[in-house]
Amino acid sequence: MHDLDERSEETGGGDPDGIDTRSDEPAGGDPGGIDARSDEVAGAPAGIDADLARVAAVLLEDRVVRRVIKQHRQLPGIGLQVPHARCFALSRADLERLVERDELGVDLHALPDDLVIFGGSRALLAAGDPSELARAWRVIFHARVHQALDARARTGAITAASVRARIHRIGQTEFDEIRAVLRQEDLLLPPAGDTATYIEFAALYLELRAFAPRTLGRTFPTLDAARVDAAIALDVDAAALLAASRPARALDLPPDEPPAATVPHEAGAAATGDPARAAGAVTVVDRSARKRAGRARYKGNRARAAILALRAGDRDAARGDLDALCERLARAVGSPAPGAGWTAALLPVAEAVAAAPFVRYTPGVRLLADLQAACVVAERDVQEVDVAGWLVSRRRRPLVRSLPATREVRVAKHLHAAARKLAEHKLAGGDHDRVAAVVHDLVERADQHVRVVLRPKIDAALDAVALHPRNLPERVAQKKLVDELLDRAVEVGQLSLGNLRDAISHNDLKLPDLTRARLRSGDELLRCDDALSRSLDGVYRRGEIYLRLLQKISSILFGTPLGRLLTLYMILPLLGSYIVFQGAHHMVGAIAKHVIGREARIATPARIYAGAGFLFLLLHAPV
Repeated sequence: MHDLDERSEETGGGDPDGIDTRSDEPAGGDPGGIDARSDEVAGAPAGIDADLARVAAVLLEDRVVRRVIKQHRQLPGIGLQVPHARCFALSRADLERLVERDELGVDLHALPDDLVIFGGSRALLAAGDPSELARAWRVIFHARVHQALDARARTGAITAASVRARIHRIGQTEFDEIRAVLRQEDLLLPPAGDTATYIEFAALYLELRAFAPRTLGRTFPTLDAARVDAAIALDVDAAALLAASRPARALDLPPDEPPAATVPHEAGAAATGDPARAAGAVTVVDRSARKRAGRARYKGNRARAAILALRAGDRDAARGDLDALCERLARAVGSPAPGAGWTAALLPVAEAVAAAPFVRYTPGVRLLADLQAACVVAERDVQEVDVAGWLVSRRRRPLVRSLPATREVRVAKHLHAAARKLAEHKLAGGDHDRVAAVVHDLVERADQHVRVVLRPKIDAALDAVALHPRNLPERVAQKKLVDELLDRAVEVGQLSLGNLRDAISHNDLKLPDLTRARLRSGDELLRCDDALSRSLDGVYRRGEIYLRLLQKISSILFGTPLGRLLTLYMILPLLGSYIVFQGAHHMVGAIAKHVIGREARIATPARIYAGAGFLFLLLHAPV
């Protein structure tokens, strides 16, 4: 999550692979091991509620705050996980209706009509803890901005047209980013239209500007602060609300200072002399990131090391990590060396991720993670534990066996996944086109590598069962058959008996007649199915027993002279006629019984035999 609550603003954003660089410990924790957020503290003076009453705020337990929000907004679902749970603004009548008297601890009649509720530690506030008082001031100010803007919206001072004008001042692209940040932070209460989004943004922006200015640039990196200040100043007097929200004994805020997380784009470009840097690169100062980058580099996670190196301000180290990543990608897709410009194209992606205040699960992080995963898959031996196969084979098959055939297919799968992230991850200028060109180049190389590695194994399986082409059309058909199987392996990543049967039936490479010696072991299709299940273990899945049984029956009916004779001249005509008349009987008989009072006899033996004769002529008489 962004640095939007009471946590320290001096910490950096999260990093990929599930590690968040920020501390989750609340400020002002109790060193004695007592939960500082508990309200069950004996002897807490009643003066706390009186001090908060002066700023029209009521301190409640966290669970009560969440319950009030859920009931006031009539949010669906079970449980008390609600958005915007730090604070809430509502009327005194609504609070009296939603809260029990013993949960308040204060006389509501002595409070103004418009109130702010928030959760916190009564013990720390009573002790005058500076961190807890600053946190209370912060959430009260946030809610008071809500109050002021909601009141203007109710009176018509803020309309849909005025909100559109504010969005135009801020910028539509910037406002889309604002909406995404608020949704990630779970701060938008329904209905989350443009007006509600603008009000929530104004409250959050003013809160960060007053209490955490160093995090403002990391939370909204693309905003022009001057334009935003001018737009919000049209609707709310932030200075007056800030003074009116200050609890007693709260310390003065530090003087305003510019955000330390970013440098202007032009300054960053001038410092590096890199045109790609001028497109929006951001230098993030995170002293602890350098050490974590070294650990990630030692473990081989070059994508994560590059991101952390950029957060530490070490762009040369990040470029070196991306160079190593591209070399591993080249080996993974069977290329002798990386393509031209791979590192230069991936560097803006890592810079955009490192500059963002929240890097977990963003499209850029997932794109780099897919590239890293492709390298890992290519360098590791994939193994499978097959207890069932080991038992069925009476311990002849290994319990743990390697699946080398899956390596190239899994590499291609991860690169295809990276290509799908391109639509979600947009970069400025021509950076996006360069990244897309590199990723698509990797995908094409990976697909070609799958074909190069798997083709000899499929050819060997066809040769092992003596499924040889005997003339030029059959040689062309065999190549087309193998190409169809390879296309399926690239597209889906798995082959089966159905794919093999369909590929053979689509082409002119026909199976020979079934001999008595092959009747027991199976025809060429079944033997090729068994051979591919061994040579392409993990990619090719052997047909299930019922499919193999059906194939054996069909090979007897169509793969022997006697079977074809019986099938073409007896079974198909008789069975087809029987199915047609029985179907008509079941469809028309019930209607006839309802209309004429008796069931019509349609499927009579004479009609079935006559229909069989008609189908026989259709199958064998050209006229």
